[in-house]
Amino acid sequence: MQKTLSLMLVLALFFAAGLSAQSTMGKVSGKVTDTAKVPLPGVTVKLTGKENRLVLTRISDESGTFRLDGVPAGRYDVSVELRGFQPLRLLDVVVKADETLEIPAISLRVAGSGGGNGYPLPPPEAVSPGAAPMVP
Repeated sequence: MQKTLSLMLVLALFFAAGLSAQSTMGKVSGKVTDTAKVPLPGVTVKLTGKENRLVLTRISDESGTFRLDGVPAGRYDVSVELRGFQPLRLLDVVVKADETLEIPAISLRVAGSGGGNGYPLPPPEAVSPGAAPMVP
C-alpha cells in the first residue's frame, strides 16, 4: 500500500513538472525610433487582445526599447504613442506561446509632418492660395 502511494506521488510530481514546463504565454519586444532612426524613450506601447480584451501597457526605455513578458498567446492590436508624434497602430499581431515576438522597425513621425493617413502633405507651392490642401 505504501509503495503504491509512493509511486502515485512520484507520478503526480512528474506530471505536474511536465505541465509547468508548458506555457501559454509569449513575449513581445521592439524598439521605437523617429524617422531619423533616433531612439524614442517614453513611448507608450499598448497591446489590446482581440479575443480576450486584455490590455497590457509598457513604456519604452531611454534606448527606445520595450518588452512585455507574460503575454497570453493570441491576436492583439498594438498601439504606439508619444506626445508630439503621430500614433501608430499594428493590427492582428500574433503572439505565440513560448516565443518572443520581435516587432521590427517601429518608426514614429513628428505630428504635423504629414497627413493622418500616412501620406505627406503637398509642398506649399503645390497649393493654390486660399485653397485647402488636398491629401491623396
